[in-house]
Amino acid sequence: MARGRIFSWLDIHQAVSLFFLPLVLIYTLTGVFDIFDFHRPEPFIDSQLDMPANVYRDAQEAAIRKFLEEAGVAAPGGRIRYYERSIFWGPRTALFVGIDLNPEGGPSRIRVFEPNLYYRLLALHKNQGGSLFNYFTWLFAAAHAVVYLSALRLFFKKYRRTLLWSLGGGIAATLLFVCLG
Repeated sequence: MARGRIFSWLDIHQAVSLFFLPLVLIYTLTGVFDIFDFHRPEPFIDSQLDMPANVYRDAQEAAIRKFLEEAGVAAPGGRIRYYERSIFWGPRTALFVGIDLNPEGGPSRIRVFEPNLYYRLLALHKNQGGSLFNYFTWLFAAAHAVVYLSALRLFFKKYRRTLLWSLGGGIAATLLFVCLG
């Protein structure tokens, strides 16, 4: 640590980098595995539910609760989210239920999942880990700026040419992949 200062730029850079390293690893590993569609959870209940798509939401919720009760499964926590052709109930990091509604009025498909560790981490990666984790992710985004700015402050005088070439190469590669993607 430099004399007369509480923290040097190097101390700040190291502390912020190491504090957020586990989150970087979660994002990296789950991102790579998700690209290759690795290890999705299998439902432990995959059945038909006699519930038309055009009934009121209260009736749909009652039918789902009755089905889960008969199957011996506790109702998941969290809110029920209604989409055009599906219903989703529960957080993706714990027990959750997915219902694919049949628009022709026949039975709907209901699946109950207990996610494994990978799927829980993937839910965090996709911003579905709850509000507390989302705040932590905002801190992570701000920490990126601190890490980069502290690295520039530390190394720009000595490695100016190399850093500028790296920045230019990164911009070119990013534009190339965005345009080709």
